[in-house]
Amino acid sequence: MSFNAVFTYGNRTDTANSILRGVEMAAGYTFDADALADRIRQLEDILGRVDDNNQMLSLAASTVVPPSQDGPAGAQAKATVMSIALAISHNKAMRDYAQAYLDQLCKAAGCYVAQEDETGAVFVR
Repeated sequence: MSFNAVFTYGNRTDTANSILRGVEMAAGYTFDADALADRIRQLEDILGRVDDNNQMLSLAASTVVPPSQDGPAGAQAKATVMSIALAISHNKAMRDYAQAYLDQLCKAAGCYVAQEDETGAVFVR
């Protein structure tokens, strides 16, 4: 049984197998710290873009004003602000998810590097 999830962000699509390149499960494994570090940098870049979008959405919500003082114009402005608020909520959820994923990758990178060092030391003796 194999599993290969597909992750998409913008116009970029990666599979779990391509994300985990450098890890081979045969008669052992190899760990590519550079590949993991590259993935961590990519995720940090995504977090930066999510944060930038949050600032843009917050600014947009704060600048909405009805074009006139009548009821329908006010209702449209209110609907626009509510729509932007939902986008901000979605943005926060994306950021929380990406941050949790980044935290786990950083934790894994530390564990793998420590394990590699410890295992390698056995063979050096």
